[in-house]
Amino acid sequence: MTTLLQRLASLAIISLMAVGCTQQSMRFPHAPHTEAIFKTYSSKLLALDSSMSDWIRSIQQLEHSASFSDSMHCRFEIARRAYKRLEWIVEATSPGSAKQLNGAALDEAEETDQKIISPSGLQVVEAIIFPKADVADAEKLIDELKRIQSATRRMRIMLDGIAFTDAILFDAMRQELFRIITLGISGYDSPIAQRSVSEAAEALRGVEEGLGFLATDLSSKQPTQFRALSEKLTAAIQYVECSQASFNDFDRAEFITRYINPLCEALYDMQTAADIAFVDYRRPLSTRAKTLFDVDAFVLKGYAPFYVPNSTPDLVQLGKLLFHDPILSENNQRACASCHQPEKAFQDGRPRAVALGKDNAVLRNTPTLINAALQPSSSYDQSTVYLEDRVEKVLQSPSEMHSSLKLVAEKLMKSDGYIALFQKAFPVKQAGISTTEPITPEQVKQAIGAYVRTLVSLNSRFDKYMRGDTAQISAEEKHGFNLFMGKAKCGTCHFMPLFNGTVPPTYIGMEAEVIGVPKEPKWTNAEIDPDTGKQAVTHMELHRYAFKTTTVRNAELTAPYMHNGVYKTLDDVMRFYNMGGGKGIGIDLPNQTLPFDSLALSQSEIRALISFVKTLTDTTLTDTTGLTVTPTTLPSFNLEAWQRRKIGGAY
Repeated sequence: MTTLLQRLASLAIISLMAVGCTQQSMRFPHAPHTEAIFKTYSSKLLALDSSMSDWIRSIQQLEHSASFSDSMHCRFEIARRAYKRLEWIVEATSPGSAKQLNGAALDEAEETDQKIISPSGLQVVEAIIFPKADVADAEKLIDELKRIQSATRRMRIMLDGIAFTDAILFDAMRQELFRIITLGISGYDSPIAQRSVSEAAEALRGVEEGLGFLATDLSSKQPTQFRALSEKLTAAIQYVECSQASFNDFDRAEFITRYINPLCEALYDMQTAADIAFVDYRRPLSTRAKTLFDVDAFVLKGYAPFYVPNSTPDLVQLGKLLFHDPILSENNQRACASCHQPEKAFQDGRPRAVALGKDNAVLRNTPTLINAALQPSSSYDQSTVYLEDRVEKVLQSPSEMHSSLKLVAEKLMKSDGYIALFQKAFPVKQAGISTTEPITPEQVKQAIGAYVRTLVSLNSRFDKYMRGDTAQISAEEKHGFNLFMGKAKCGTCHFMPLFNGTVPPTYIGMEAEVIGVPKEPKWTNAEIDPDTGKQAVTHMELHRYAFKTTTVRNAELTAPYMHNGVYKTLDDVMRFYNMGGGKGIGIDLPNQTLPFDSLALSQSEIRALISFVKTLTDTTLTDTTGLTVTPTTLPSFNLEAWQRRKIGGAY
């Protein structure tokens, strides 16, 4: 069998020959691989373009053939494998083109213009021809293949002129490895055909081809590290290619812990040993993360607005006091901690939060604040983005705090203790803020935001298992993880490792889903909950009953569940999904984004899933880091009534 090193060396020689044969080889002297990469992938895109033309001709020839469906499936498999070889470079250089080539088969909204954007790409083709291709859909299929052709041509243009530095190539390969284990093997982009396992091998082959452009330099300069990287990449490819497991039976836990994580670490070691810089992108997932499960894999400032000051102990301590101080509310009785109670994983254990005052407003279920800083949307309906936005909105809400940042700042200035704390936390006047006041409204929300950003904890048994401590989870829990990421399709919405709707591998955007949550826990002839969710914000019908996908982490501690708290137990939640969401319990919901066919999970599989979810309960919630410790005193005020306020507030 040809070794990986031999294959990579061959690829490198071919690439260098291509560079030597072109008159444009010096266009990018600072990125020596650029011309070779452009020629290689331009050729591959041209081949994909040509295959679409061949596919269209075959449709026209086979429209009346009994083998039409089988032929379409065969063509699809060839096209998808070809794309997967390209995926690492297409996603890195032109995410927009990648979306047009292989985007999810769901309508999207352009909220600014109130327009619906129809999906395109191979996932749309998959939805047309699987499980069985119908000749009646021939014209629709041809139209989609032509759109894919247009995308490949745009992509070829995009490639021309990009300088492929070593840093960019390493980052693209790392991102592809993360994409394989989060979106690839979960079935995210092959939800019907379920070809994800075999396609993972093609994606790894794409990484192998990418490494080939660097092989000569790396193997000569750092032979030990390159050999280790080569061996691990070969092992990962062989594990997938030799697997006889079906989509449902593939051992994802084994694949990630024994092959991909070590491969990611070897890629990191190779890059550092070769003294290749890391790309300097500001994004939530650190460009220096060895694996997705590193303790410091995520950069908190990636989800923070540009204007927030750097976090300091003084700023965090001030935010913690404010969070637990009912002075923030109009009646001086409700604090942030009234609903987000530290001892209850920073939620309240109620189906819905209790409204302040007498307006009888119907609020939503109080979400946990653990890891709330690791998401690009801070509310169920995605009406707010940053934590600071959410603080401001809650303070202004008549049903929650019935106050405002301005009123809170004015109240706080009546306390010498708070004035001193703000001066310590904000020693330098912030740019763009002109005021002589010792406390500003902006500082109030920034301090609370800084505190909430410390409520990050990614140290559960699952995390420790992924970091190499295989004794952390049982066989049943491991089975539950494989179900979560496979047959049960949980991982296609609750993306690993955050297990919320923040989309990997960049973790920048966040999905909202229409799953059909009922008004009451009925299993037949159910009625949809009247809360229209995101639709009330965007006023678009596509978003009716859409809510952001919340985290599964610490779900063991955060019952009841859903935005309305309709389900009391995880068993109820699993039953809902197993039946196909709202449609499965009798709700007529045309825009449901959750697959509405039954998952056919057995009771033992449901038990395994719940067992896995419980491995996401973070050990730090037992107070090993002081995460849930509350203040013992609050700053003093001269007003006697304010002096009697309760730490943590009350309902």
